Amino acid sequence: MKILVGAAAMTASMILVAPSAMAGDMFGYSGLGATTGRYDDSTDTVTACGNDYHGGYAQLKVQQADGSWAEKAPVRTGARTCYSERRDVQRENAMLKLVICQLGDWGQTQYCETKTFSGA
Repeated sequence: MKILVGAAAMTASMILVAPSAMAGDMFGYSGLGATTGRYDDSTDTVTACGNDYHGGYAQLKVQQADGSWAEKAPVRTGARTCYSERRDVQRENAMLKLVICQLGDWGQTQYCETKTFSGA
């Protein structure tokens, strides 16, 4: 029983980023209760969704030509809601990072996960 519970907890805290039917459409999951975030490369839109108890946070980072990462403004939302904002990516085909976190009771980020992937 402990092994199954541990595996379930580990799965819930992992971030999953995979292409969907639309090219460049990325999804992620983080934290207890599956706080979610999404990046849609076709519209440069970042979405954060909260779970039943906590808000969500999603931030996109774009790798620059010198190897550094430009951080776009994060998107935040409350519990049981989703919110999207456009974050223009000027370096098309650059490496991207999507950071997804659960928001704690005082708005602090917690249970963050990061996934790096190639932009379209």
